[in-house]
Amino acid sequence: MGERLQWKKVVSIWIGMYPVNVATSWVITMLPWWGGVSLPARSAIVVTVVAPVMCLVMMPAVTRLLAPWLGRRTAHARHERELCARLDSLAAAQDDADPARAWGGLGYAEGDRGGEPSLQASVGRSRWSDSTRWSSEPGSPA
Repeated sequence: MGERLQWKKVVSIWIGMYPVNVATSWVITMLPWWGGVSLPARSAIVVTVVAPVMCLVMMPAVTRLLAPWLGRRTAHARHERELCARLDSLAAAQDDADPARAWGGLGYAEGDRGGEPSLQASVGRSRWSDSTRWSSEPGSPA
């Protein structure tokens, strides 16, 4: 819940990758010597050209363009915080009854989303975050 949905990531990557792939394929097929290059060398050349273009040009542009669609809404973040707090309080009540099952809770910190709070693990991972695969930090495993 705290992170962009995976399908939105896939769509945004596709939007950036498609024009880069078409342009690269078109330029490469114009090269008269390309047919004589071995497959591993061709793959290395294509990846060497496409990866920097995608990372440095296309994905920042696509991310800026789709930011409103990709972003987390404040109302959803508030609802997520309230739900997590309730679930963690229920877990704490169960942990008080059986200390052997104790887990760490979830904490909230100011993220790099313009001061918007983001969900992140504090002392340990909450069973609620593990079971629902919540994370809001970019690059964290979902």
